[in-house]
This record gives sequence, C-alpha cells and structure tokens, in this order.
Amino acid sequence: MRRLLLFVTIVLLIASVGFAQIHFTARMDGAQEVPPVTTTATGTGAFVLNAAGTALSYNITINGLTITAAHFHNGAAGAAAGVVKSLTFVNNTASGVWSSTDATQPLTDSLLSELLRGRLYVNAHTSANPGGEIRGQVLQAAPAGFFARMDGSQEVPPTSTTATGSVFVVLAPGGSATFRGTFTGLAPTAAHFHSAVPGVSGGVVKGFTLANNTVSGTWTPGDASQPLTDALLRDLVRGKLYANAHSSANPGGEIRGQVLPAIGIGLTATIDGSQEVPPVTTTASGTGAFVLNASGSQLTYSISFNGLTPTAAHFHNGAAGVASDVVKSLTIVNGTAAGVWSSTDATQPFTDSLLVELLRGRLYVNAHTSANPGGEIRGQVLMASGAGFAVKLDGSQEVPPVTTNASGTASVVLHPNGTVSYDETVTGITPSAAHFHNAAAGATAGVVRNTTLTNNTVSGTWSSSDATQPLTDALLRELVKGRLYLNVHSSTNPGGEIRGQVVGSTGLATAVERIGQSELPSAYRLEQNYPNPFNPSTIITFEVGKTSRVALQVYNVIGQLVASLVDGVKEPGVYRVSMQSAALPSGVYFYSLSADGANIQTRKMLLLR
Repeated sequence: MRRLLLFVTIVLLIASVGFAQIHFTARMDGAQEVPPVTTTATGTGAFVLNAAGTALSYNITINGLTITAAHFHNGAAGAAAGVVKSLTFVNNTASGVWSSTDATQPLTDSLLSELLRGRLYVNAHTSANPGGEIRGQVLQAAPAGFFARMDGSQEVPPTSTTATGSVFVVLAPGGSATFRGTFTGLAPTAAHFHSAVPGVSGGVVKGFTLANNTVSGTWTPGDASQPLTDALLRDLVRGKLYANAHSSANPGGEIRGQVLPAIGIGLTATIDGSQEVPPVTTTASGTGAFVLNASGSQLTYSISFNGLTPTAAHFHNGAAGVASDVVKSLTIVNGTAAGVWSSTDATQPFTDSLLVELLRGRLYVNAHTSANPGGEIRGQVLMASGAGFAVKLDGSQEVPPVTTNASGTASVVLHPNGTVSYDETVTGITPSAAHFHNAAAGATAGVVRNTTLTNNTVSGTWSSSDATQPLTDALLRELVKGRLYLNVHSSTNPGGEIRGQVVGSTGLATAVERIGQSELPSAYRLEQNYPNPFNPSTIITFEVGKTSRVALQVYNVIGQLVASLVDGVKEPGVYRVSMQSAALPSGVYFYSLSADGANIQTRKMLLLR
C-alpha cells in the first residue's frame, strides 16, 4: 500500500512513555449549578483524552453529599442540558473510560467536539437537589502541542527533493489554534493545512501567508473564511491534518508533514535576527519544534532555517537578551536540524541541569554565518504546551500499603509559564494534614509543599516565587521525572492513609508472556508484528538470547517515543506482547528491540482506522 512507502529516519533511544495527549480538569461545587445551590459539598475531576481522540479516561471524587445519580451533561457553563453519559460511583469516586466504541452512550464525534469546546460538564444529583447539587465544567487544563517534520517522502506520490520544513501548532483551551512554520530549499507558490491521514491526499482547509518562507498565524472557529470547524478540530486532535508546501515544479506539493500530537511537553522557538545580542538586521528566519519526553531524559527537535547559509548551529544556555555558551552542537542537513538530544549522549548530554534550564526558558537555538559569526538568527526555546497529570489517590500506594475505603482525585498541571496548578478532593477520610512529597513510587520522603484542605478539597498554585516552599528548579525537575506524590494523613494513619503518584500516562502493552520455554534461543530476534496493518491490537514476538535488560519501544514517524511495551531484565526465552492501539492515531510506527542499551532490530508497522 502507498502508505507503507512512508519513511522518516528516527533516532532510537531508551526513554519512558510520553504524557497523555490532552488533559482536562473539573472543579465541582454548588455555585455552578443552574440555579446555584448552597452546599459545602465539593469535587474534583481529572480527565485524559487519548491521542486518537477516541477515549476519555476519568477519575472523579466527590465529598460531602450522598449521590443519587451522576452524569456527564452536554451544556456550556451557565446552561443546564441533557445527560450524555452515566457515571457509577464507588465510595464517592468514579473511575473509568468513556469510549467511542461503548455500546450505549458512546463518545461520539459531536461529543468529542463539545468536550474540546468546553461544553461538557459533570453533575452530581442528590435527593435534596435532584437537578444537581454540585457541578463542574470539564475544561482543557493547558495548551496542547502538535508538530510536523516536512519532506518530500510524505507527498503522494513521494517527490525527489532536498527541501525540508518544520511546523508547530498549539491548541488552546476552548478550541482555537496558533501555528508557525518555516520551509527551506524551495520557492513555495503556496502552503496550506490539508485534511487527510498519512498516505492520502486531501483538500485545503487553511491557507498560509508566506513571508521569507515562514508562516505564522491563528486559526479560530470564528474566522470569516476557513474557520477551525468542529470537524477540523477533531481532525487536528486525531492526527488527520498535514502541512503542505507547493512549488511550480510540484504544484500538488513538494514537501509535506503530518501534524501529529506532541507526546510530551511541546516547546517552540521563533528564530530571527532581533533576538541576537546585539540584534542583527536580516531577512533570515527559522522555526524550531521540540518535544520533551515524560521522564525528562530526551528532547526531540526539528529546526528549519531559511535565508542564510549557516556555518554552524547550536543550543546555547542563556536567558533572553543574554549571549552564552554552547551546550549542544546541531547538524544541519538541507536547512533542517532534526534529532534527539538525550541524557545518555556520549558527548554534550542532556543533563538534569540542562533540563531545568529548558523548562525555565533559558536555552536558545543560534545559527551562525560567516557574515555574523556570533549568530545571525536566534530563538529562545519556550514551553508552548503544558503537561497534565491525573492522580488517583488510594491506600495501596502508601508504603507500606494501608487498607482503607478512602480515596481521592487530583489534577496537577504544569503550565507553559513554569507554574503548577493543582485541584484535589478526597473522601472517606478526616485528614489531619496533606502535602506534596518528593520520592518515586514505592519510596517515602519528606514534605515539599503543604496543601490545606477545606471540606476535603484544595485548589492552589505553586510557583518559583512563592515566599515559602517555592517550586524550586530541583522540584520542577522532580515533577517532570515523576518523583512527586500527594499524601493525605489521618490520625489513624499519621504517615499517610491515601497517596497518589504524580506521573504521566502509562504504556500500551496489555500482556507480556513468555512462550516456548522448551528450547531457548541463543540470539536476539524481533519478529514482524501480526496482524499488520492492524486495528485495534497487534502481537509482537521477540527472542532474548541471554539475561539482559530488554526494552521494546514504539516510535511515531517523527521520532517521538509513544510507548514502552517492555523495559526490564529478561531471561533467555521467547516473549509475546499484546499491544492495544486505542491511545494512538492512524499512521506508520516503528518498534525497536534493544538489549543492555544496544539496538538489536527495528521494524515498521501500520495502524489503520
């Protein structure tokens, strides 16, 4: 099939699973009811929409009332509307997945659009208030990032060209988008967003205005022409839009790039001469698109420059307006630098200190020329999308585990400005104290942030400028690396009765089994997945020749790690992994087997929906 011809070089590095695609939060109270209800009851909901836009995971905790029923409703803030999904609460907490394939009350395309537009709410009914006692609008918690790496191989049919490009898109809460991109190595006659899956040509849905081969703009549902409609919003979230640059030699498109979700924290750089120190007058420009993985150990980048001939290009460590030292050299091929900067690199590694500098906005990209050896164009690398964490609190996560019916839900969000917001509700417990602690799952450690619960609920922000218990550089790093947890103490369990690790999403492997133990293999081997193409699941079989630390990981076509199916010590044997695809959009993926850090084999698979 034509889609199988797609190929983009990827760098295979060991890391952890990415953050979930889009995070939503609901703060529940009586004030949002229509009309408002006077009550001390409260609630918190944390929601995650998968990358395919087909399933919404939810965890909702309510305190201070006896529920007779609870539902998702379809209505904007200030409006009462009908039920679209029933919820089942156990000990005042509801957990589950709302899927497009549910036999009853499915998450339809129209409801996905309503979710992205902020027009769904959670409502808890009681005998005293049958219309609803507390309610919370389900709102996108932070911007979501998407990016495209453009070349001729993705055109249909592929074109033979050295032209390249990079595009970044940010989806803001409420359903409006901003975008920026740079194309190099061609003279575009036009450029657009088109609507189609990889390997298929689709119609134009948004035109770009080119200036020195760079485009930037906003795309909203209220645009007079080519608005971001509900259908196109769904296409964006599901990876069904692509950027296309046309030329006189290739009027149908010379370079193309599928706009895919940033599996991690999305960052971008607007690159020009005005940011140099001192500023440089030039028409050259560039765009950088970056994704930080969930463990904070690798940064995927695609950076395109146009209008200059670079003699060198680098990452530098300095704040805006400050010139500073090189920390990572970049290799430019046909005007674009693309790769992965990892903590395991033999030279110029992506260290923990550089991770903090990145998150604080103190790294920049600099392109040098013979005319401007100190740098002709520069761009600060800044967070464009946030990171959301849906936290489920229970006794099983305590060390040692605690037997209790108490439970809780928290939504923790890292915003692009580097601050953290949090909402938390617990139930079935009389808290004596509650805090953030700094330790990995399965370990205990000291308090780093006090939280004060009122009616068993707390909402707050945490920043580096707080007078007490600030969000230090070290704690920001620990948050990204999954080494913070929420802990709620009681008089019965003073060390903590319920706890929840603040971590990103988990992988896609549903089962890993050892098979054929009668004859052990003597070498490593990775089999082709079956079925392929596949939907919704596929089987991957691999052989381990000796006891070693084995990793089986899945990457998308722009080199982002999207799942870690296996990561641990395995004895010699044949293993089989069942992989579910519900969290992934359609497209080409690569899966790689490595042992003790050395890549063994990589294969390609195709997900078709």
